[in-house]
Order: sequence, then structure tokens, then C-alpha cells
Amino acid sequence: MLQLATGGHPSFELDERELTRGGVSYTVDTLRELRSEQPDTEWFLLMGADSLVDLGRWKEPSQICNLAIPVVVARGGSPQPDLETIGQFVDADRMALIRQYIVNMPQMEISSQDLRTRIQNKKSIRYQVPASVEAYIKTHNLYR
Repeated sequence: MLQLATGGHPSFELDERELTRGGVSYTVDTLRELRSEQPDTEWFLLMGADSLVDLGRWKEPSQICNLAIPVVVARGGSPQPDLETIGQFVDADRMALIRQYIVNMPQMEISSQDLRTRIQNKKSIRYQVPASVEAYIKTHNLYR
């Protein structure tokens, strides 16, 4: 579905390492691999504000915040994320850098859970996912 959603756009690259790694996959391990493969690349970790709340329960949150710049996006209908959660895992200089990457964008009240619920209740997900993804879900009878 990710391949369908990105539609071959040249700015996106699908990396399946977390699927093929086997066993439990941790973000910190993926970031370490990416950093070792491309040490001069500045990595960014795009995450929803709901994930930020749980960051302290992730494996090695300090390392995550130092291997990649967390870019936190608010969920539709929610207040702007409180970046102070990250502040407990990084020094002041890193925190200042992270604050430079606050994302201001129109918010949509949409979530994967909502999409699955809509499908289970036989409601439309049209315009909420790419048409190709909607067709894939229907063809494979997913989330019913």
C-alpha cells in the first residue's frame, strides 16, 4: 500500500528493512543502520503528536533524538505538540535545532484507526486515501 500511496514519486523511497529484519523492529536500530550507511545525511523522523507522548517508552529515546531530528506533526483537532517531551532526551543545542523544524500545516482529523473503523462500518474512505490504496483495500478485503 505504501508503494501505491507514493505512486512512484521520485522524492519518496520505500525502505522495507523493518519488515525484512525479522523479530521486533525498533526505530533506533533502523536509524543506526541508516546513519551507518549514509553518515553525512541529516535524518529526520516524522512522527505524530500522539507518538511523541509515548516517546519515553520507546527503546533508547535519547539516541533516536540524536540520530534523527524529530519532526512532530499535530493531529487534526489537537493542540500543537509539546516539544518539552523531547527536551528530557537532548541537550539545549539539539533542542534549539529541533525547534527549527516545527511543521505548520492544515490539520486533518484522520487516523489509521478511523479509516479501519470506517471500512468495518462500510463507510467510504474516498478522498482520505489515494484511490489506488482504496482499490487495494477493497480487492484484498482488508479491515472487514
